[in-house]
Amino acid sequence: MRKIRLLLPSFGVLACLLSFEALADGNLFGYYVGAGAGEANPHQSFIAQPVTSTGFYRFNDSRVGWKVMMGLRPISLFGAELEYLDFGTARIGAGPLLVSGGQTTTTGQFSGANAHASAGAGFVLGYLPLPIPWVDVFGKLGVARLQEHDTYGGDFPTTLSNCTSNCVVLQPASFSQTHVETGVGYGAGAQFNVGAFAVRAEFERIQTGLDNPYLVSVGLTWTPGR
Repeated sequence: MRKIRLLLPSFGVLACLLSFEALADGNLFGYYVGAGAGEANPHQSFIAQPVTSTGFYRFNDSRVGWKVMMGLRPISLFGAELEYLDFGTARIGAGPLLVSGGQTTTTGQFSGANAHASAGAGFVLGYLPLPIPWVDVFGKLGVARLQEHDTYGGDFPTTLSNCTSNCVVLQPASFSQTHVETGVGYGAGAQFNVGAFAVRAEFERIQTGLDNPYLVSVGLTWTPGR
């Protein structure tokens, strides 16, 4: 008990010193906030077609994406970030849908589809030890939770009980599906520091079992007390 009483003043002095350093420096842990925007691609591997056994179409469409972030850089070589990334909404236009029905081939009509992807991610950052203080080059690796929402519709083929063996009929239908996956996030970039602000350019990708959207962005960060 006596040892504890003797240690308490030491902890108090240490806490006061840390508080003083934080006030003097203005930002002890190097925290910052920022945002960016640029070209994104949801890059969804496929849409399932519930009416038949086949999958069709690939979302590989460039769109405007954006992100917001907050991070820490307590030492010059390492840091951490939390991000929300929006990869935009990709679209596929209407077109014919060829379906084989026994010996008969019927042309269905696909009315179009939309796919929107977003993710929350946490990264660990490593910075190269460059001799130029106003330039940083970094790589990042982390874990992401990717969410995708798809909608699509059209006149799809189906087989009815009153149809002959070689008959395919069409029915109008629309579908909506959302799936969430956990995957690996990674990226790299460079930033140019001007006082408390930094202009940043970077590439980021989320890799899951089926989908791997990416964002190439230019953004701005602000580090209070820098």
